[in-house]
Amino acid sequence: MSFWIFALLIGQVFGYCPSDSLLITDLGSCFFFANFPAKGDDAEQFCHFYDGHLVNVENAFENSIVASYALKEIGNVQILLGLQHNTTNDLWLWRDGTNATYFHWAAGQPDSGGCVALNIEERTWRTIDCATPLPFVCRFAELQTTTPHTTTPDPDAVCEDGWKYFAKTDMCYLHGREMSYYEAEDFCQEHRGHLASIHSQEENDFVRDLAYNTTCDRNGNRWLYGVTVLGGQVNETSNETMWWTDGSAPDFTARLCSSGSGSEGNYILMQAYPPECFEKCADGAWVVTPFESTDGNKWPEFVCKAKPMKELHLIDGLYSSKFE
Repeated sequence: MSFWIFALLIGQVFGYCPSDSLLITDLGSCFFFANFPAKGDDAEQFCHFYDGHLVNVENAFENSIVASYALKEIGNVQILLGLQHNTTNDLWLWRDGTNATYFHWAAGQPDSGGCVALNIEERTWRTIDCATPLPFVCRFAELQTTTPHTTTPDPDAVCEDGWKYFAKTDMCYLHGREMSYYEAEDFCQEHRGHLASIHSQEENDFVRDLAYNTTCDRNGNRWLYGVTVLGGQVNETSNETMWWTDGSAPDFTARLCSSGSGSEGNYILMQAYPPECFEKCADGAWVVTPFESTDGNKWPEFVCKAKPMKELHLIDGLYSSKFE
């Protein structure tokens, strides 16, 4: 289903960048800095969500600007560029289809890899295997809208059908059932998101309420309905959240009923059921369990978390905000 908000198109047209992206005025483009790793083709597919591509760099000035912003937004790492080697013609092409005319290779480069990474500290390029996952940057044009003379439209954030919006985080959430950890994470990524990360008690309560189950029944793996797998891991020494699959900061840990980890790490399981089902651990508390002891288990519940859909269209002299 599509949701439409209309207002009169009176006033001047201006550009803006979607939530969580940056307008770099000097380069005249919007940029999304992805602080999580992806392979080249997967990263490019992600950038298509913004109608963009993996970042292209046309000159030394752009190379310096992109590296400076990436250092601030991602950190001192390597990032994927949108440059690929066309072995048929022995050409280097950007993902947007244009020929590369500027290069800033490190000593001894280019090598045998078909894709290219930017070393943020050195601001030099090196070839890598295209299957190597790295953080990446998307580049895309500003979206266009119009400011009426009276008021500026400020469309509500709207989620896809079946998803729930939480204003405190400006994010959308979807409750799903009966998948393994990897199946659930893949499913969430197919919908532009990841298994849920949690950053406050309010968000923890919101996710708990989405998955809450009062039956006290169990699934085929003997887990209580309401046991909800999240997208992170807890440090077994400090008992604090260590990372999230969406790359967000590990800045919140709910009450832990129990914790345990193995050589391969652990799952965070939110207990979204009432105390009558299990008095010692309920109502949104977390349990941490080793990967290897539950590998392949179908978790009763999972929750995906993704950005709202915000896509603006201009139709027949009207300002239209379309959310799909």
